[in-house]
Formats: sequence, C-alpha cells, structure tokens
Amino acid sequence: MSRFASKIKQKNITIKQDFEKEYYIESDLYFLSIVLNNLISNALKYSNANSSIYILYNNVKSTTFFEIVDNGIGISENEIDKVFHSFYRTTNSTNIPEIKGIGLGLSITKRICDMLKVEIEISSKENIGTQVKLSVS
Repeated sequence: MSRFASKIKQKNITIKQDFEKEYYIESDLYFLSIVLNNLISNALKYSNANSSIYILYNNVKSTTFFEIVDNGIGISENEIDKVFHSFYRTTNSTNIPEIKGIGLGLSITKRICDMLKVEIEISSKENIGTQVKLSVS
C-alpha cells in the first residue's frame, strides 16, 4: 500500500482490509503483483474522495478469493462487458478530465489472469462503485 500512499492521502481514502488468515497460492509473483497493483490503482483512481476501499481475501473449499470493492464512479451496465477490451474507456471515465488513462490496464490484467489461470469478474453500479473478484482454485 505504500506505493499508493500519496493518492490515498490526497483523496482521503480509507483502506479497509479483511483477511481471515494467511493463504498461499502457487503463481508467478511478478505477474500477480502487476494484476493486484493495477486493480488497487484503478480502485483509487475511480473512487470518490473521502470514501473507502475494501480489500477482502479468503479461502472457500480450496478456492482462494481476493476482492477489491470501491465506492467510486462505477461502470454502466451496458459498458461492463467492454472493460477488458484494449483501449476501451468507459463514458464515466472519459467525462472526468482528472482521470487519466488510455484503456489498457484492465485488458493487460485480464490477459495476465488468463495466463495464470486466475478467474476475474467485475460487477459495478454506476455512481455507486465497482467490485473486482479474483479466484484461484
């Protein structure tokens, strides 16, 4: 989280973590860190000031779940299926000049997840927030 400290402070975001206990998965640490850093970066980028981001990590029946939930601008229902496309940016994000990006982060994240055999799901409600869930069996 220290790499995001200035953004957390600037937007006055509270990070809430819920880790039941430590779990281990066999994976490529470098690529997995790219995925997690991008998802946390996105949660910070798209969260409203003075809000919270929840990071949840648990294990159910030999499947490990990692979730990031924000209270940000969200993604409209008709755009959610496009967020993994290269260079795609949602209407919400393009209408806010402070939010920079070219639409590659989630497409790269999805490709890495596919390579690592990590399932990624995104659910979102516009103006309420986004939930990203990773699962590894």
